[in-house]
Amino acid sequence: MKIEENNKIENRLFSFPTYITIANLVILLTIAYRIGGVQKSMEGQIQDNKEHITELEKVQIEHQTTQYMHRPMEDLMIQFVPRAELQSKLDAIIESQKEIKTLMNNK
Repeated sequence: MKIEENNKIENRLFSFPTYITIANLVILLTIAYRIGGVQKSMEGQIQDNKEHITELEKVQIEHQTTQYMHRPMEDLMIQFVPRAELQSKLDAIIESQKEIKTLMNNK
């Protein structure tokens, strides 16, 4: 009797529910391995993106320092002074210098 009971106990240890537990363990290990691989690839992509963002920030800083050379046309048009206006201002300066010179010669 005891031998038969021992055989039943041993048969229960290797019965169907034990195989499911081993299968679950294999599945869990496989999933953990896959998740690790996905996480590693995502971390690599994040690092690549950080490097790309750093390069873009450098380009943006460089562009800001040379912004005077790369102004939009609207800014250039606002600051544009017509040549005739400049010429009239130069003529007025020359006339005032001539007047100052004559005043200095007269004294």
